[in-house]
Amino acid sequence: MQQHNIVDEETLKSYFKFVTVRNPYDSVVSAWAKKTNDYIARLDNPKSWIHKKPGYADSIRQAVGKSFSEWVADTYPEKIANGEVGSINRKYVKGTDSQMRYENLQEDFEAIKAKVGLPSDLYIPQINITAGRDGEKDYHKFYDDRSRELVAEYFKQEIELLGYEF
Repeated sequence: MQQHNIVDEETLKSYFKFVTVRNPYDSVVSAWAKKTNDYIARLDNPKSWIHKKPGYADSIRQAVGKSFSEWVADTYPEKIANGEVGSINRKYVKGTDSQMRYENLQEDFEAIKAKVGLPSDLYIPQINITAGRDGEKDYHKFYDDRSRELVAEYFKQEIELLGYEF
């Protein structure tokens, strides 16, 4: 907010700021599932948002038909070799007072509600569930040793910053 001059620094300091973060290992599984299942039908719709983000429709086409391990092996080595550093959450965490972890979302929200005095009956509904995961919530089941190593390397800074483990 401060970088866009929405509020001054003193006002920003008085706010309680929180963000939701997600385990990169889990997030990568959902990214693959969306590209190989959930978003395929959108390829036929030229007005879909997937065609507005440069390269995204191509990344879906390249993922189709690949297992998770194959997709990771095709996606991350070049990024790592080029010195890219993966980030899903890192840029949003700086300057926050608290983080709600996706894997503990409602529990962490309860703590934030108590801290800021929100009504106890508020809850976070589950929407946008990745259908392509076929109901599998345990991200560990998608990984083999190589895919785990590649994702760990690409998202190393974020995994360390947020204290995630495989």
